[in-house]
Amino acid sequence: MTLTSKCIAASALFILLGIGVLSFRSTLREQESREWVTHTHLVIAKLQDILIDITQAEAGQRGYILTGDEKYLKPFDDGVTRLQADTEGFRSLASDNPRQEEALQRLDALIQARLAALRERIEIRRRYGLEAGAKAVEFGNNGEFLMNGIRERIGEMRQAEERLLGQRLSTAAASSRRMRTIIILGNTVAILILSLAGFVIHRETNKRNLAEQDLRHANQGLERRTLELSETNHELESFSYSVAHDLRAPLRQIAGYSNVLSRDHAPVLNAEARRYLNKIDEGALKMGRLVDDLLSLSRVGRQQLDFHTTPLSSLLRQVVEDLAPECSERNVE
Repeated sequence: MTLTSKCIAASALFILLGIGVLSFRSTLREQESREWVTHTHLVIAKLQDILIDITQAEAGQRGYILTGDEKYLKPFDDGVTRLQADTEGFRSLASDNPRQEEALQRLDALIQARLAALRERIEIRRRYGLEAGAKAVEFGNNGEFLMNGIRERIGEMRQAEERLLGQRLSTAAASSRRMRTIIILGNTVAILILSLAGFVIHRETNKRNLAEQDLRHANQGLERRTLELSETNHELESFSYSVAHDLRAPLRQIAGYSNVLSRDHAPVLNAEARRYLNKIDEGALKMGRLVDDLLSLSRVGRQQLDFHTTPLSSLLRQVVEDLAPECSERNVE
């Protein structure tokens, strides 16, 4: 993989990582928005529970005034108990909203005044009977006034929560749209980058395949050349062996006749002729060594390579000595 493909793959990885981080944060914001929406629904439901509780307390009070039966006081007491619990529950839920806390204080004052009026009528009915209780209900116009105030307060508080609910629903919807947009755009960009990376990798793979194919062809050509060279070396070895073998007979004849001349006719030969015969003997010996070396060379290809240190100074000295007679009368550089 080249640097370009690595950079493209790294870019795609960073984009996917960024998409993951943004998606996670968007999910957290969306979850928070949904929690606030749920919280607002709970607040609205708690307001409705408060209204139901005080209505139940009123119904229990009316039943007791009309019948004088103590069993109707149980719905009254239950309504008052739940009213206190629901009021505290609402106060806990609305602790993040100072305006609702202020509205709850005003509502609580009306509720306490209404409960006090209900308890007062119940006490009148218990002490003075049905007629006195009925008159207390008939002439107690402030009860309807208090209930209307309670309903208005609860309605205002409910409207405020519904407006807040609308805002939170809009925020949650915007967060969802934003998250979907981020995911879609991010995935689109990542897909494009990955596609580009795939194209680059595919192109590089094709180049590598072509290079490997060229290398195989070159290796095949090298193998053919090696085989041809091996065959040529074999032919040269055979030729060298044949030439060396064929040169031995003439060399033996030259050396033999030279020895005969030196042995049998040396007394009648002058010094110059004897020097020539010595040169012929030396040349024949040297030629014999060359033939032996040529035979050894022909067998080199069939032997295992043996590496060892060779002193070049002695070889150089021998070469200089061999060439000295030829160069004595010449200016050689």
